Amino acid sequence: MKLLTPNPTTLQKNMETVIVERMNALDFSLKKFWNTEQIPTNLLPWFAWSLGVVLWPSRDIVRRAVTRNSFSEIARRGTTAVLIEALACLGASATVEENVGGVPFTATITIHNSQDFDASQRNVLSQIVEIYKRLSVETTISYTEGASLQSGETISGESFKKLDGTVVH
Repeated sequence: MKLLTPNPTTLQKNMETVIVERMNALDFSLKKFWNTEQIPTNLLPWFAWSLGVVLWPSRDIVRRAVTRNSFSEIARRGTTAVLIEALACLGASATVEENVGGVPFTATITIHNSQDFDASQRNVLSQIVEIYKRLSVETTISYTEGASLQSGETISGESFKKLDGTVVH
């Protein structure tokens, strides 16, 4: 590998030799860094940030799921489908009724779970609704306990950190 122009000095040639040796010694695969399952845990927050992930869960398996889903979610943010998918990543299913009572730009979001939501879980879910809903829509959130979950993950004990550093419990 050549890094220099055609007329390098001796110092530049020596520096190139050292740099090329060190670069060749690195075990580096770019494909590994663009795969949510293979990227090292310490680099996952930076990867998620580059994809526009807003909330950062506390558990690694949920972090990888949120990051994996962000590929399609970014392009569809503000749609009902993305809102339901974001809540499903946390184990809560949801139904959305738009134009409530024939009033445009209104929606009622009903979030279902198999167990009662505590205050911190409701706070996390309402933060997610605020992030993923269409900004022009006035929303009302209601909760239904006793329903079945869509996935194996639950939000019990889960805390989230926004990538700007604030913590959501």
